[in-house]
Amino acid sequence: MAHDFVASYQYQLPFEHLFHHANRITAGWEFSEIVRASTGFPLTLRADGDLSLMGSIPNGVNNHSLDLPDYNGAPLNLNGNPRNGLPYFNTFAFGDNTLGTPGSASRRSFHGPGMLNFDFAMLKSFSFS
Repeated sequence: MAHDFVASYQYQLPFEHLFHHANRITAGWEFSEIVRASTGFPLTLRADGDLSLMGSIPNGVNNHSLDLPDYNGAPLNLNGNPRNGLPYFNTFAFGDNTLGTPGSASRRSFHGPGMLNFDFAMLKSFSFS
C-alpha cells in the first residue's frame, strides 16, 4: 500500500462531573477508537496470450503471460464507490497489445480501492477487593 494512516486514542468520559459525584456506576468509563485509512494495493494488468512473441505462456509471472495490454490514453475514471455496480476503472482504456510488442501499459499504473475503517470501544474499569 502506498499510503497507510493509523490513529488510536482513548478518552475518559466525565460522568462523575456530569452527575457531580463519583460512584461505582459513574466512575471509570472510557471511549476508545482506532481509525485506519489506506490506499489500495497496486494493480498489475496483464494480457492473455503471447502476442509479444516472447514465448512466456504459461511460465510468466504468477503462471500468466508477461504481456501487458495497450493503453490508448483514455481517462481511467476510477470509481471510488464499490456499491454502485460499475467497474473500478474504464476497461475501454485498454486493449490487446500489438503483435510483437509487450504492451504499452505500465505494470502498476494505479492502485485498487482503498479502505477507511473505524473501530470503537466503550470500556468500564472495575476494581475487585
